[in-house]
Amino acid sequence: MCYMDGQPLIDISNQHSAEAYYHALLEVIREYRMRYIPIHLLIAGGRKAMSIYAALAASLFFGEQDRLWTIHTPQDLMRVGLFHAPAGTQDRVQVIQLPIRPSRLLPGVLAGEDIQHLLEWLRTSPRQMFLQSLTEEENKIAETLHQHPYASNEELGNILGKSPKTI
Repeated sequence: MCYMDGQPLIDISNQHSAEAYYHALLEVIREYRMRYIPIHLLIAGGRKAMSIYAALAASLFFGEQDRLWTIHTPQDLMRVGLFHAPAGTQDRVQVIQLPIRPSRLLPGVLAGEDIQHLLEWLRTSPRQMFLQSLTEEENKIAETLHQHPYASNEELGNILGKSPKTI
């Protein structure tokens, strides 16, 4: 993984590297999703922050066929520099599937989006998305209802100069 300027991204050490790592993960997963390739993502070892970002990226793009995994190694088998479990202990190391819900959008829908556009979209609240989908007149009604949450249709109509049936 690399920063936008091509420099290698080795670790998360500040906000800039965290964002670069997350963007790079999103891009890798998005590329697989665009080709409808099932994804099996293993998050184990390394940095906890990197695992968290990987799980967040997976939650955005994963479909029903995709899987998120981790490895559980008993404490007595954990040794610095030991990459493989010693002979006769492999059955004590477990691969565990993590529960992750498929994205609520169809696989491939988000994959077609530019990562920067996608991140901006994610920062938009559901309320903002809803209000942006309304016409100007519908927006006036919604804003009036927001200002007067207990008003009846008749009261809203009086405030807006419209008939209750229009509301």
